[in-house]
Amino acid sequence: MTVKKLRKSLVVFSLVLSVFAILSITPMQAAETPEKEVENVIHNYFKAVKQGNAKEMARLSDDKRFPNEEIQVKNYKEILNDDELHHAKIVSLKEISANEFVANIETTTKNAGKVVANYKIINREGQWVLLVGNDIDFNSSNFEYE
Repeated sequence: MTVKKLRKSLVVFSLVLSVFAILSITPMQAAETPEKEVENVIHNYFKAVKQGNAKEMARLSDDKRFPNEEIQVKNYKEILNDDELHHAKIVSLKEISANEFVANIETTTKNAGKVVANYKIINREGQWVLLVGNDIDFNSSNFEYE
């Protein structure tokens, strides 16, 4: 074996060892649990509300009040102009099935004040979305209006 081939083999061997060393030290990221994914969707939805990002709100939700996303975004922009979210937090989160959760969420807005409401979060075609537009159950003991 020539010196050139030997050096080349040593370089390749060193690279392979380096990759294995890095992989063995780096902790493998476990897949997020459905509950964590749902929490992230809720967090990102209300973050979009706070930032006035109607398009992101529409992407993270399923709102049956509107026939398509374009009209949904237009209406969300109007809603965002009329009110302001001050606070949102998950009070509780319950798994109903592998594809459905119910979250009890407390929000405080400029116009409505404090509202605690139940929201369904469903897995639609592999993506978790917040069902909005039919979220407030006035007969529920979890509903408060100040």
